[in-house]
Amino acid sequence: MSFKLIDIIFIIIILLMGFGGLKKGFFTQIVTILGLIIGLFFAYFFSDDLSPYISKVIGERPSNTLLSFILIFLVSILISMLINKILKHSLEEIGAGGLDKVLGLFFGFIQGFFICIIVTLLLTVQPLFDPSPIFNNSVLGSLIVSILPQIESLLPSTQSFIESIGTEV
Repeated sequence: MSFKLIDIIFIIIILLMGFGGLKKGFFTQIVTILGLIIGLFFAYFFSDDLSPYISKVIGERPSNTLLSFILIFLVSILISMLINKILKHSLEEIGAGGLDKVLGLFFGFIQGFFICIIVTLLLTVQPLFDPSPIFNNSVLGSLIVSILPQIESLLPSTQSFIESIGTEV
């Protein structure tokens, strides 16, 4: 096996994510991810509740629910940014900033590897071309392709996923 273009691309992705994690820190990354998830959750479940209040301010419009969703999501993001600032300052005060950065580096590497897995999964399931020449004789590509069956077994099949969505709507 030798390094191929896909290996170089994957290494660049992993390094960029790792150094991004080093710069941001572990806890900033965690709070940011949680802020996005919680923001989407609140926006999804409470945008209908906020919409009538927006209608009182700007009038009845079809886009009021969407505007409510965006507003709730943005407020959630702003709150997570405030929490990030407080947490980062607290970590620096107690002298744990270095540990936060090192943990951020490793978390970034993990995120980068996860992105590489997703790219590989998407390339292997797409019907337009045979991706095996891309991964043959590559170091990282072959490693990821070898673990894809275990990852795919954890994912729902497309058909059952579509059927479950249809029953929930």
